[in-house]
Amino acid sequence: MVFGKVWEERIDYAVGLFNGVARNTPENNDAKDLIARLILRPFTTIQPSVFGNLSLGISAASGIHQEDFSEQEYQNGLGTPFLTLGDSVRQNGRVERLGLDLAWFIGSGALKGEYLASRTAGLTGGPKIGVMNTDGFYTTLTYFLTGETNDGATVEPLHEFDPSAGDWGAIEATARYERLSVSSPQVIGGNTEQGTDVSSAAVGINWYPNDDVKVVVNYQRYFYSLSRASGTDPLEDETTLLARFQYQF
Repeated sequence: MVFGKVWEERIDYAVGLFNGVARNTPENNDAKDLIARLILRPFTTIQPSVFGNLSLGISAASGIHQEDFSEQEYQNGLGTPFLTLGDSVRQNGRVERLGLDLAWFIGSGALKGEYLASRTAGLTGGPKIGVMNTDGFYTTLTYFLTGETNDGATVEPLHEFDPSAGDWGAIEATARYERLSVSSPQVIGGNTEQGTDVSSAAVGINWYPNDDVKVVVNYQRYFYSLSRASGTDPLEDETTLLARFQYQF
């Protein structure tokens, strides 16, 4: 692997050859994945500037994989399956991935987004050898209602939680939209159950009583475009309310 920074640290780069399987998993072929990433911060040396904390990224990967996709499920964040591959789907071919990302910190606010696409070739499990394409994206907006500066680092409230002094820590409003699309199941001979698109929208509040504690409350709704992976009944939209407590030490 080779990595470094150039152009007065406006550009980060990294490129390397890796085993294509997941971590802590034995290699199952002799091929390697070529993976590269580039991050551009074009205005980082111009301060103060509204674009000073803007970064743009691109990443790509390509390699030969051999995988057993039998009955593999695609699930949403709640664990609901919306696409299930057939019981004899195998893959032996090239897998290509492309990613684009953006992070922009502006005063008390932040905008983040990412787009990912993949092409999986050499799928078998029916009368055809097919290709499955997947792509998805998310975008997130956050804003500190209590005036803190958002620079992507650990949040330090301007005033830590102290009700006797009328201080409540840092409060951050959040919103997020995301979508995932999977190519038509027919590309692998129909050996799969139907359902290809899911999206969700969420709003929430992050509360930081101090720089060690974070409390998150999110309201999220999932939307589906096709029928349920485990049967013929349409998937109904789902709504959830999630809360999380986080303490760092």
